[in-house]
Amino acid sequence: NTDVSLILKRDIYVPAGATLKRIVKEGFNKLTFNGVIDGQGHTIHIASQDLTTFFNGICAYNSGTIKNLNFDIDNIQSQVWVSLVGENNNDGVIENCRLNGDIKVYLMPNGSGYAKQAVGICAYNYGKIIACENNINITSDGSGNNPIEAAPICINNYGTIIGCINNGNINISTGDSYQAAAGIVALYLFSGNVVSCVNTGEIISKIAIAYNVNGGNMSHCYWNNSGEGYKAFDSQSSGSVSNCVYAASWTDEIINNLNTAQDGDNKTIQDYGYEFTTDTNGKLIIVPSTSSSSSAARR
Repeated sequence: NTDVSLILKRDIYVPAGATLKRIVKEGFNKLTFNGVIDGQGHTIHIASQDLTTFFNGICAYNSGTIKNLNFDIDNIQSQVWVSLVGENNNDGVIENCRLNGDIKVYLMPNGSGYAKQAVGICAYNYGKIIACENNINITSDGSGNNPIEAAPICINNYGTIIGCINNGNINISTGDSYQAAAGIVALYLFSGNVVSCVNTGEIISKIAIAYNVNGGNMSHCYWNNSGEGYKAFDSQSSGSVSNCVYAASWTDEIINNLNTAQDGDNKTIQDYGYEFTTDTNGKLIIVPSTSSSSSAARR
């Protein structure tokens, strides 16, 4: 049954050699998930291990809701990394999830030539990704000749990404000349919206938000990197880009812009129940909203 609700009551520790597919029944990850997974703020800790695919255990396709989950990853090495939605699409909602740790993408010698994907939330987003944060660093071992597409949120976007932060670094290198890396969307913003997203990580391509804009809308996105030469995107053939600039500091004006920018449904991140602020050290964070705005319907 893919309509079930799964609620975490405590943290989960996955030892070396084990995979998360063991927490759901066999074959579950091959079906479209239509239910609700609520981590209630708990953390799944994953021990150091080699995987063919990472975190392919909850579902391959999400049409439900996955929320309030934290992940602490200890030195994962993998040929393909796709975390929350294991193999392919998010057609539902993924919100308020945090990823922490390090992963190395290793490539087999004389590889097949198709791109290896290192991505934090899903490969293709058709639904909504709301208030998620990536702190995972992505590296590669430099072997093989496979191209790599690497992004903390998704590879290609057709839906809505709003209020997401990447603090992780991406440093990938292979024998193949094709390497697509960006702070939010690795390859194409085909349609939909990327709104109120922030990159503070060091990205090898120096592309802060999306590699290619081929439709849709990208607005009120910011980056704050120590290196020079960063830009919001690499190329644009269609769509719109507005108010996407470097932020030397998280001023009240910028935080207000992040909190009030609207997506394609005319909703702000506060309408979804979250807001940007800074912690005591001045770090930009996103937290449940303290404003009077109620949490809007997610779909």
